Amino acid sequence: MKKIITIIAISVAIFSCKKEITTPNSGTYRGVFEMAGLNGSGYETGLCTIAMSEESRSFVLSVDTAATAPYFCAGNYKITSGTTMTFSSEHLAPINGDQNIILDSIYNYTFDNLSFTLTKVVNTIQYDYRFVRY
Repeated sequence: MKKIITIIAISVAIFSCKKEITTPNSGTYRGVFEMAGLNGSGYETGLCTIAMSEESRSFVLSVDTAATAPYFCAGNYKITSGTTMTFSSEHLAPINGDQNIILDSIYNYTFDNLSFTLTKVVNTIQYDYRFVRY
């Protein structure tokens, strides 16, 4: 009986020590992009999907063609700290378009292996991507 209780206690300890995943990993995530003026001006939104490869540190951001934001892009990413990521896109925004509506620069992130958010603020505009694992 002591052996069974010991095995159960060890099993509970192992399962309760399961490490939480907070670093973005490979997968496909679907979500929404939102751009909003912090002073109440302007608002853009669009559906998007990001495919990420942890091995090659690459990404592809696909967008809903009916939306005006964000723009399609692909490139590489680097995790610069536990809360920030730097994206380097191989694509540029159109000349007359908002260059910040492309996934290319430093973003704050949160990740819990199911949901994935990216946020940055430039002047008075906040850019958000909110994804869920697909």
